[in-house]
Amino acid sequence: MIPVIAVTAGLTLLWRRARRRERLVMSTYGWQVWPVRTQDVRIVAADGERSQGRRWGTGKQVVLLQPDGQSHCSFPIPADGWDGPLPQGPRPADRVWFAGDTRFGGMVAEPGGLPFRYVVRSTPGKRPGTGPEDELARRVGLMPGNRRR
Repeated sequence: MIPVIAVTAGLTLLWRRARRRERLVMSTYGWQVWPVRTQDVRIVAADGERSQGRRWGTGKQVVLLQPDGQSHCSFPIPADGWDGPLPQGPRPADRVWFAGDTRFGGMVAEPGGLPFRYVVRSTPGKRPGTGPEDELARRVGLMPGNRRR
């Protein structure tokens, strides 16, 4: 009985530690609804074609759109790699929920909140943030601590 309790407690602690980032983002940022389109985006891939010192491939991503329809940033599709229960019923394909700072990353989900995933940008966005935005992103762990405003 004691080994079962010890294993269960250990797995629970590991799970909580792995989900710490998600909990921090969700307790700090609220969901925002973003218009999106799904498209193939050029990404760094181990089995891709070599160019400019890297191997590049393409992968399906959701592209967050600015009000004028231009691309703002892209993230992996929320359902890719999701192993939880999928929602029932029709889902809008032109919107996602996002919580976080689009310069660095956060949580992206289908409308309704499931499936969701923690995402980060490989290269931070170029838009400068305000002091409070930078401090919030740093406190949650989205922004590297050494980045200058």
